[in-house]
Amino acid sequence: FLKNSSIFLVVLSFVSFVTLLTYFDLRFPSDGVYYHAIADNYLKFGDLRDGSLFPPAPVLTYQNGIVYFLIFTKYILGDNWWLAYVLVISLLWLMFILKMQKSVEKIINEDFDYKIKWLPLILCAIPLFHYDTFLIIGSFMNESILMPLLWIFFLRCFDVIREKSLKPDCSFTEHIKPSDLWITIFIVFFGVLFRIQSIFFIVPIMGCAFLFKIVTFRFMILSICVPLLTLLFLQLNVNSPTSDIFYSSLSFNFFSFQNFEKILSIISAPISFISIAAPRSFLEDSPIPLVIMLSTAFLFFVGL
Repeated sequence: FLKNSSIFLVVLSFVSFVTLLTYFDLRFPSDGVYYHAIADNYLKFGDLRDGSLFPPAPVLTYQNGIVYFLIFTKYILGDNWWLAYVLVISLLWLMFILKMQKSVEKIINEDFDYKIKWLPLILCAIPLFHYDTFLIIGSFMNESILMPLLWIFFLRCFDVIREKSLKPDCSFTEHIKPSDLWITIFIVFFGVLFRIQSIFFIVPIMGCAFLFKIVTFRFMILSICVPLLTLLFLQLNVNSPTSDIFYSSLSFNFFSFQNFEKILSIISAPISFISIAAPRSFLEDSPIPLVIMLSTAFLFFVGL
């Protein structure tokens, strides 16, 4: 951490700048109004309802992880809640940047005869300064916490597979670190609170981990059942009629083009949760969106 204090200062400055733009009303927080209204309503009345409406309405969705975080920070720090928000988000992105920098440097040093010192830094900076990152941090979205953790998670999966390919005689478990387990446990146990789509990651990754004998059959079943049970618990204890209507209308009829398009859309956007579906008017009555989704879905499977 001390060696990389300059990187931390850059990350901290960026996160602080984006957060303060919203905090001082220089930028509209979009969905952040909704999340803060729920948190404030709970602190005042002990009720998890949307306080941005009058009278307060039920929450729109079960995935309110950032709301629980805001409730905790506002209860502890009051008006200075944003200090905890900035610190936590900055530390999460610092973890990702340091891990990505290390991975990229390894690849360059092992696969190239010359060193490119500036390339790892540029590649590490792209996700942080991406528009989606600016949006989710400044709007206090669930992804502000979940996104860097997912980046770290995928990066570590890549590192473990690469290390195994370089040392085929070693087992996968020899390359797994305690920090990898903590991140995995967080995503398994709390990922659904931040994004229900995290189940789409947990099921295939844990299935692959079992096939490669990284985890036991019991751990795989537990990892799949826990988020599903968490979702069931939320449905029983959180009032969200909008989500109930949405889930009840879901149909997995593969012969329906609309549902087929939704499935492809999810597959073709494995990391960006914000742009998970194309606008309905995008190239309407044209086969181009379907071709794009089929192509990206194919590349995604090839990559796996």
